[in-house]
Amino acid sequence: MKQNLLLLINCLVLTQATVFGSEARLTENHLSKFAPIAEGIKRATELRLYEGLPHQTFEKEALETELRSKKTVQIQKFPFYEQTLDILFEDIELLKQLCVDGANYKSNFGTTKHPDGSESVWKTSKFCGGFHPDYCLAWKDGDVTYDLLICFGCQEMTFFGPKTALNADIREHAYQKFETILKKYRGQRPQKTRTKAIKSLQSTSSRDATQSE
Repeated sequence: MKQNLLLLINCLVLTQATVFGSEARLTENHLSKFAPIAEGIKRATELRLYEGLPHQTFEKEALETELRSKKTVQIQKFPFYEQTLDILFEDIELLKQLCVDGANYKSNFGTTKHPDGSESVWKTSKFCGGFHPDYCLAWKDGDVTYDLLICFGCQEMTFFGPKTALNADIREHAYQKFETILKKYRGQRPQKTRTKAIKSLQSTSSRDATQSE
C-alpha cells in the first residue's frame, strides 16, 4: 500500500512537471499528431496570412459590423478577412521555424495513467473569453493546406492537417516571438475595439483575482 502510494505521488509530480513546469512539453500522443503536420509545413512553398475579426465575446458589436461590411472567409469554422496580408520573406522563414519546432508547444489536455491501471483526464483552465484566432497561417504544400490558428489571448495554437487536428499551448519564449512578428501585420481589424477588449479582459481578471483573495 505504501509503495503504491509513493508510485502515485511520483507519477503526479512528473505529470505536473510535464504539463505546468519548466520542462512542459507535448505529450507523446500529441507529438504523434504534431509530427506529420510539421513535416508538411517544412515542405510548404507558400504562406497565406489571414487576419482574424474582432473577438466573439468582448467585441460582439464590432464583429457583427465587420461581418456585415467586409468580405470574409470561413477557415476551420472561424471568420477571417478575405484579403490576405503581405508578409516579408524573412518573416515567413522565421514563422516556419517557429511553427515546426515541437519544443515551442506544450499540451494543455491529456490523460494520465496511474499505477493501479486507472486513467484520469486533465485540462488547463483559462479565463480568456474563449479561443479566438488572431491570425490563420495557411501553409500550402502542393494541393494540401495546413491551417494554424493562433490565439494571443489564450496563448494557444490550433493545428489542422488533412487528417488530424491538435490544440496546444504556446510556450512563453515562442509566444513572444510569434507576437513580435505577427502584430506588425495587423491592418484590417478595428484597433479601438481591440484595445477596449484587452482592457475589459484585464479588468475582469483583476476583479476575479481580488474576489479570490
